[in-house]
Amino acid sequence: MLARRRRLPLRLVRCVALLAALGLVLLMGPGAAAHALVASSDPADGATLASSPSQIVIMFTEQPDLKRSLIQVLDTSGHKLAGGAPEPVAGQPSTVVRIPVTATLPKGVYTVSWKSISAVDGHLATGAFAFGVGQAPQPGSAKTTVKTPGPSEVAVVARWFYLYGLIGLLGLSFTELVVLRGRSSPARLHWAMAASWVVAAGGLAGLTQAQASGAGLGVGDLLSSSIGRALLLRGVPLLLAGVVAALVLAGVRRLREAGVGPLAVVTLAAMLGEVLKSHAAASTSWTWLRVGEQWVHFVAAGVWIGGLAGLLLSLGPLGPGSRGPAARRFSFWAGIAIVAVGITGTLRAFDEVGTWHGLFHTGFGQLIVVKIALFGLLGLLGALNRFRNVRAVEASPRGLRRTGGAELVAMAAVLAATALLQNLAPARTAAAAGATTLSPVVIDANDFATTYRLHLTVTHDTAGFNTFALTVSDYESRKPAKIDGTKITFHYTDSPAVGDSSLQLARQPDGSYKAQGANMAVVGHWLLTVNVSNGVHSVDVPIDIVTQTQPEPTTSQAFQGSPTVFTVSLPGSRSVQIYIEPVRLGKAEFHATFFDAKGQELKMATFAAMAFRMPGGSAALLPFRQLSQGHFVADAPATLGTYSFSVAGTTADGDALGATISLPVA
Repeated sequence: MLARRRRLPLRLVRCVALLAALGLVLLMGPGAAAHALVASSDPADGATLASSPSQIVIMFTEQPDLKRSLIQVLDTSGHKLAGGAPEPVAGQPSTVVRIPVTATLPKGVYTVSWKSISAVDGHLATGAFAFGVGQAPQPGSAKTTVKTPGPSEVAVVARWFYLYGLIGLLGLSFTELVVLRGRSSPARLHWAMAASWVVAAGGLAGLTQAQASGAGLGVGDLLSSSIGRALLLRGVPLLLAGVVAALVLAGVRRLREAGVGPLAVVTLAAMLGEVLKSHAAASTSWTWLRVGEQWVHFVAAGVWIGGLAGLLLSLGPLGPGSRGPAARRFSFWAGIAIVAVGITGTLRAFDEVGTWHGLFHTGFGQLIVVKIALFGLLGLLGALNRFRNVRAVEASPRGLRRTGGAELVAMAAVLAATALLQNLAPARTAAAAGATTLSPVVIDANDFATTYRLHLTVTHDTAGFNTFALTVSDYESRKPAKIDGTKITFHYTDSPAVGDSSLQLARQPDGSYKAQGANMAVVGHWLLTVNVSNGVHSVDVPIDIVTQTQPEPTTSQAFQGSPTVFTVSLPGSRSVQIYIEPVRLGKAEFHATFFDAKGQELKMATFAAMAFRMPGGSAALLPFRQLSQGHFVADAPATLGTYSFSVAGTTADGDALGATISLPVA
């Protein structure tokens, strides 16, 4: 009776872990898939152009398969006016593609419809955005859409089998090479190697079929696609592993001993092939470092869990006197593997999630939390084995078998979560894909002598890479001015530590000037000096601008007789509370108060606020007064309507903070 009570918790652990694995596969399968989503475009979503564009340029979050992806320009009747398979842009990263627009688009609103198949992992995504020529897209008339078909149960289960098969191949090879170390390995170990290969091969076949079906590819088109290339990258080393495993299973003893080493090597190559078609390979910087982290993570899991399976299979044939040394050797290497899994997993989670909000408020981040919880369970079971069951294995292997079996079942749940993660866009990718939700900032200005009128459009006015488009016209006639050239100098007003920079704008066929650059690299208030070069008529025009920030979690509180207060989350668990006093006597007031993580008012060293009426209004800096160390009030626009407000400033410690929010002035 007592023995049954002791076995009950471990049986319960196995059941819970198995149910978790099945639940992850069957219930969470329909989540949003990855991965080549639109990060930015030219024309931008919602942009209004003065004349017909000569091309459509899109930057994706991952490299698209050019042969299988599609970009089209449609009019309001759905007629195709331009488009086809995209082509690379010279001098740009492989994520940037274009299609030419040879026809002259008349005044109107147009939709860019796109379909991408990721060259990294073969996933399909579709979407659309709108722009206007001589006419602004009306709100709601051309809504931006993105659709990423959810991973099918077949794809998730197939990847689950594939990962478990590779882990089994590596771990069983590790058992024979390191754990048993020269002792005659039991036949069941070699049969398990063959079974692991069958599981991995079946999983790879199912995964490829599911991806090809989702992308609409036939057998004849498979090998010429990114999905087919991924099959070769994964399948060739796996095929070699199958040949070696067959020789090990059928060969004489010497052939078996000589074949296990090559089997481990080709399995490591197959694992690398899988990693090269994962999120890590889609990184835009330090790619090989991230690939290395993911590969070490995968290999360490194979040594730990696959090696545990090999040890459990070998306990009976080893017998007393041999079980103890083998178990202790495995325990030593498993301890190293657990540490490696924890460190590399943390690095990969930080890279793919990036923020606490992304961890707890996105499907990808929530699966990371599930993996962390399951990893904790595995760690506890591993500790129980290391400090209790390994010591008692000579007397009886029963405890090690029971706890080890629970570890293997828990690992099944971890791999189910991993299979789902490979079919979801990382939180950072999703955030990058959402960057196009910000409206371009338009600023109208003129020089002191009223020689020129300037119309500057900044897309998307965020900290980092932006597009600057400028038109210069005569102040009196409002006709395009003939000038020699123009450039913009950037000065960050919030800190002298950020040096000034400049950006030369290139003349466009329509007479405007355009350039792209990451000159506004920090959140905050920037002073742009636009130099219009035209001999003795050259002028410098100062323009103030506050960077926009991507939407952050926002809550609102309505109070009877008082304005609604909006609280926007900021990095470091800080926040800013924003509200607008109603218009009275032709005047409205905009309030912003910064708070620290404890809810105390945050001492701010600098502050700036900018607003523009939506859609397409000219942006302007708002004059403000400081009421307390973190509370500022600015003169809001008095004209009724919906406005985009951007606030930014630096704390007393030098941290740059900012928020963008759309609010009505009523």
